[in-house]
Amino acid sequence: MKLLPSRNTQGGFSFRLPRLFGRRQKGFQRRHERYTCEIPGTMTVLETGAKFDGLILEISAGGCSFRPASLYLLNRAGAEVSIGTEHFSVIGMIRATRPHSYGIEFSTELTSENMAQLMMLYGSAKSEPPMAA
Repeated sequence: MKLLPSRNTQGGFSFRLPRLFGRRQKGFQRRHERYTCEIPGTMTVLETGAKFDGLILEISAGGCSFRPASLYLLNRAGAEVSIGTEHFSVIGMIRATRPHSYGIEFSTELTSENMAQLMMLYGSAKSEPPMAA
């Protein structure tokens, strides 16, 4: 990464940093398609063994959005968890704590057969990407 010098109005130099974490481009697409669903499941925090019943609200081959039935969501970002339903069980990591759910990235992707079975039983349409501001 190279810093680019530019003149400022006071005679000195300032540096413009390249934009690493900018907004997503208009044509941005996720690696896996997301599907809205309501799959009953259990999240187990592997470090403590704590179990939480809840719903998977959104799922893709690479992760899911899990809403525990508990009243409050603690910030558990970085915690390793197991997500289990009657159709699959997978290990993952909590990447985001949102007001309504945990964003979980799976350590191994779900197979296309698993995804097809889940969508046949519980799924609905593909999730729409969030609108850009």
